[in-house]
Amino acid sequence: MKIDQEFFWTDSQVVLGYINNDAHRFHIFVANRVQLIRDNSNPSQWYYVDTSENPADHASQGLHASDIHSTNWLRGPKFLWERELHLTPSTPAELLVGDPEVKTIQVLATEANNCNDILQRLSQFSSWTTLVKVVARIKRLSSKQKQHSKHVTVEECEKAAEAVIKIVQQQAFPHEIKMLQGEKDLPNSSSLFSLDPIWSEGLLHVGGRLKQSSLCHKINHITKLIVSHCHAKTCHQGRSQTQMEFRTNGFWVIGGSKLVAKLIHTCVFCRKL
Repeated sequence: MKIDQEFFWTDSQVVLGYINNDAHRFHIFVANRVQLIRDNSNPSQWYYVDTSENPADHASQGLHASDIHSTNWLRGPKFLWERELHLTPSTPAELLVGDPEVKTIQVLATEANNCNDILQRLSQFSSWTTLVKVVARIKRLSSKQKQHSKHVTVEECEKAAEAVIKIVQQQAFPHEIKMLQGEKDLPNSSSLFSLDPIWSEGLLHVGGRLKQSSLCHKINHITKLIVSHCHAKTCHQGRSQTQMEFRTNGFWVIGGSKLVAKLIHTCVFCRKL
């Protein structure tokens, strides 16, 4: 006998919810049975039947043999005997909150508000270029925009570098940032006072004639990577050329002269010259 279509009914809205569910996971017993149903049928084939019309309900409640002929136990529900089967699309019930069969998913959210923790991770890098590219790729993954290029773009690298500098500044100058955000003047005791810093687009910049140079602190691994990167770009020239290079690239390092001198002194390439 050729079967054109198959239909299934249940008098349990909860079961319909289980069969149609795609968002939750169940405990093993229910999960195995739901999977068995879905392997052998499609959720769209399942419909709701009222308990009063469900012959299987008699088996669960118990029935005397003498009463069988007065029920639909042998004949099934009336709608199956009609010429045309009028199917009403079933709207699966939402799974109840706290359903014991639904697995509880524990979500652990880690909020990286502590700049020191982030800087500790970034301190594992030994190259400014590599660090920037890695951060750029992380930012790309967190973005919903589709990227067609396998390589990070110049714009992505610039935004990644800016994000890293923000973290460095938040760790090195938290009080100054807070005061400038509140449009307050820095005290004379601040190490940034003489630089007339300004707060713009989430970054600290040097004011005055050197306006727009991003501030960095010398006692920082990231700053050392930047200076080493600029020193290599000058083909390992002296202190003045290295300082000019990182300032040209938009960085102002507090105590930069001493840091450059120290890095040049320990530079393996320079010591071979």
